[in-house]
Amino acid sequence: MTLALPCFILWNSLCIRPDGKISLCCQDVYGKYTLGDVSNNTLHEIWHSKELNNLREKLKVGRDGLALCEHCDMFQPNMYNIG
Repeated sequence: MTLALPCFILWNSLCIRPDGKISLCCQDVYGKYTLGDVSNNTLHEIWHSKELNNLREKLKVGRDGLALCEHCDMFQPNMYNIG
């Protein structure tokens, strides 16, 4: 069952793994979606990357289409009125 709410984690946090790679979120502990590496890019570059912005656009509409997100039950209210 998919949570019928968008996820807003990508607008307010980055999950940096011990190896310096950036995961999609804290639920992506195995790095299925690696969005960058702080050894190769600045946090600013990763935060504003095309890939991360595309994922944000997808998640605005819902969690379908991303295997890791489709069955995620993590809820974070839209505190920043993103959309």
